[in-house]
Formats: sequence, C-alpha cells, structure tokens
Amino acid sequence: MSTPTVLVVDMPEGQGFGITTDSLGSIEVKTAPASTGPVPVSSVFGRTGAVVAAAGDYDASEVTNTSGVAGATVADALDTLNAGGGGAVASVFGRTGAVVAASGDYDSDQVDNASGVPGASCSDALDNLSSAITSLDSSDVANASAVPGANVSNALNSLAGTIAAGVLSVFGRVGAVVAANGDYNSTQVTNSSGVAGATVTAALNTLAGLIASLTTGVSSGFGRAGAVLAANGDYNSTQVTNSSSVAGATVTAALNTLATFETSLQIWNLGNCPGGITLRYLLTNTGGQASVTVAQQGQRVFGRAGTMTRIRYKQGIAMVTDSLTYTLQVNGVDTACTWTVLAGQTPNIDITTGMPINFATGDNVGIKISQSGGTDTAANRAINVDLCGYFT
Repeated sequence: MSTPTVLVVDMPEGQGFGITTDSLGSIEVKTAPASTGPVPVSSVFGRTGAVVAAAGDYDASEVTNTSGVAGATVADALDTLNAGGGGAVASVFGRTGAVVAASGDYDSDQVDNASGVPGASCSDALDNLSSAITSLDSSDVANASAVPGANVSNALNSLAGTIAAGVLSVFGRVGAVVAANGDYNSTQVTNSSGVAGATVTAALNTLAGLIASLTTGVSSGFGRAGAVLAANGDYNSTQVTNSSSVAGATVTAALNTLATFETSLQIWNLGNCPGGITLRYLLTNTGGQASVTVAQQGQRVFGRAGTMTRIRYKQGIAMVTDSLTYTLQVNGVDTACTWTVLAGQTPNIDITTGMPINFATGDNVGIKISQSGGTDTAANRAINVDLCGYFT
C-alpha cells in the first residue's frame, strides 16, 4: 500500500480555490479571484459602537451644495453670498430691535397697485379714482327709487315739481310746524267714541243732555249749603263702618271690643306702666337669704293672644351684697328673656333680651327670681320690684 500524499495550498486571504481529478488520477487545483465584497468598517471618525453625528465630522468644503446659490460645496456657496455684499440689516426705517409696521413707512408712490383700478402705484390708482368721481353728476347715477325718472337728476326734478305745488304754511305758521291750542275746534274734530254724535261737539252735547236728566241736585249737606266741607259731628262712630282687624261691624262695636280688653289690662296696671301689664313682687330679708313673696298676683293668664315686645323693670331699693336674676316664664317654662340686677343697683330700664315673645289665649306668664352672691345682711329689707310687660 502506497503512502498517501498531503496537498498543501498557500492561498491569499479572500481567494477561493477548487480541486478536480481526471481519469488518470491527476489532481488539479484551480484558484478563484479574491472576493470583491465590502470590507466591514472598524470605526467612524475615530469612534466605534453606535456612532451618531457630531459637530466637526465634516467641514463646509466636504458638504455638497444643493441650494440655488452658486457653488459646488457649501463653502463655495457661502463665499458666493459673502462676495455679494449680503449681511444683517442694521435698522429698518431708522428703527432697531423687533421692528413692526408703522404709519409713514411707505407713501402711496412706493406701494404697487394690485387692484383693478388703472395705475402702476397706489398714488396713480387714487388719482384715477378722484378724476372719475369728480366728473360724475346726478345724471350719471341710475335712479332705483319709486320716484319717476331714469336717473337721480330726473327723480329730483320730479320731486321738486311736486314740492312746489305743496303746502306753503300750516295754521299761518311755516317751518317745522307742531300742534298748538286752537288749531281745531270741537266741531272740526270727528267723534270716534261710542257717544252719539258725528263730531266731538255733538258728542259733548249728547253727554250734557244725559247729565242734566240724571242730576237732581243737593240743596244742603249736614244742614249746610254751598261748598260743604267735612266737620266734626257729621257722623258718629255707629255710622262709620269698621274696616280694621278689630272685631265689630262699626267703629262703635270695635271700640267696645278694645274697651273690654283694656279693662282686663288695667287690673295689672299699678300706675307706673301705662298701656302694659304690671306684676309687683315684694322681696323681704330677715338677715339671711332673701325670699320672694307676691304683693299682688304674680302671674297673669291671658284672655287673648298677644306678643310681648319689652319689659319695663323698676326696683326701688338696692340689694346690698346679692344679685338677682330674673327669667320670664310662659306656662312654667323658662324663655330666652332673662336679666341680672347686681348688688347696689336700682335700675329703671327696658328689657328686650329674648323678645318678642308670643302668647296664646289662656297662656300663663310669670317671673322666676333667683338670688346669688353673699348673704344680704340688711335686716327686714323690703324691695318692691315692678315688672311691666308691653304687648302688641
């Protein structure tokens, strides 16, 4: 058995090869041209990884110019613009900064006319319009009104003829005539009312006749003739109808109703409470705590509904060391009406705290008196306290 032969081929990088044999067992090695495919990029602008654009990657001479400015590269285009004298605007109409339009920036000669009026500039167009307007007169304007006439001149002439034949004066007055007394009399005014008569005069006469037929006349009033005026004694209270809320058909009946109620009030009026209800208490002291006794009836049962609006409080002699607190009660229940009289005080005041208080028919009103402080040492002290309630 023969020794195998090892074939070693030294090939350049990227070059291919093939091996074939013939019928005699010869071996042929055929090489292929080196690959012409792209070679991988190892870095971009000296940077590796995910490279992104950065300032300085290219200069203006390396960037192709695709604008309308002459020059193959951006550098050439910039040179072209620079050579043309371009540059920043130093001022606009003598103004700097954020310049905005202002009156006087241009005159009409400097503004192109883009309207349908003939003229290259706005000045030319305005001149043409002025000439056209000056040459117009009323005969050039078509009449679109209901006044006869093809144009405005004809219509005005038609109106002038009508006016010339019109009214020269009204009631002898010219100018802006307004109505005045005496322009017409009642015979000249048509009657449009429901009273019989063609004119106002006729209607007035109709009414005068009716009034005369209905009037019987008054010879005297309350025994007095002439222009009779009201006087005391013309009527008495029984002859006057009562229109108030007080019960009673006549004023006499209403007064009697009030008189009955007033009589019930006077029972509690001790002379220092006009128009109100007085409860008199006697506070006595024998060297210890003061006690309250009732000099007259200390409670009041209402015979009708009413509203208390204030209490007149009067105390004749002061307590020495103690204070007295008063509370108004209705049917034995405290109300919000309460006040305190301090030692040494002898007030004569109106109490309105907690007012007004409403009372129904049959309600019982009373005063609760509480004593506080030290022990009043004045022996056998008697203090009159008058409480006067005012009602509506």
